Amino acid sequence: MEKFIDIHFEGFDRKDELVRIVQHKIPCAISIAPYSLREGGKEYGWYSVEIIDLIRQALQNKVILGQQGDIHKCRFNHVFVDPWHENSCLYHEDLMGEEQAELMKRGRETLERVFGKSPEIYIPPNHLYNFMTRLIAEEMGFKFFAERGISQRKPYQRGKIIVIPEVKIGENGEIVYIHYDEIAGKKQGYEKAMREATSFSEIKPEKVSMWDEDRNYEQVLRRKKLRDVVLFPRNLWKMVKR
Repeated sequence: MEKFIDIHFEGFDRKDELVRIVQHKIPCAISIAPYSLREGGKEYGWYSVEIIDLIRQALQNKVILGQQGDIHKCRFNHVFVDPWHENSCLYHEDLMGEEQAELMKRGRETLERVFGKSPEIYIPPNHLYNFMTRLIAEEMGFKFFAERGISQRKPYQRGKIIVIPEVKIGENGEIVYIHYDEIAGKKQGYEKAMREATSFSEIKPEKVSMWDEDRNYEQVLRRKKLRDVVLFPRNLWKMVKR
């Protein structure tokens, strides 16, 4: 089965997998949170010059660039629940269209400045978004829009953009995503996916009904809320210990 691999980077210092991707010209996506290129005090934020050069080399081969929002964090202060979302929030009002567009454009400009290429995938942080997010991504010229795949795991076309439901290593689905710092702990599944890795240009969208699309996103929202319920006691205990 063909696999399309999207590796999420939010800052790291290991270069081994990047070297391998460059040397073997492995087709995949490298998706970066733009703020991580602006913070940290270095020329390229959290990244060394060597890492940036490796990513640039990879983008000259069969690798495409993805954009994980811009600031990758909610504008509201979340103490007990996961704060790593941007376009949409489970507990407060979403960003307006103009606000989303401003952040998305700033993030794209950051990636273009550093890598000299425009991102082709837009990944709303935490896979949380609203109906405006995808419309803005389409207007900005993104080829792909990533969502979390639960009941819907086949890519499908919406307007001029291809929606790619991403699944985790070990789950059934065509588009697999993994965080770079999680690779070592999921090595077996990652290696299998990399052996089957295929260029994103080979993605063939299928027909998917609006009902199936909505049902998938409802399941995503339920799973995110359940995660926050599970994590609440641990986060509360952290606050008590301070």
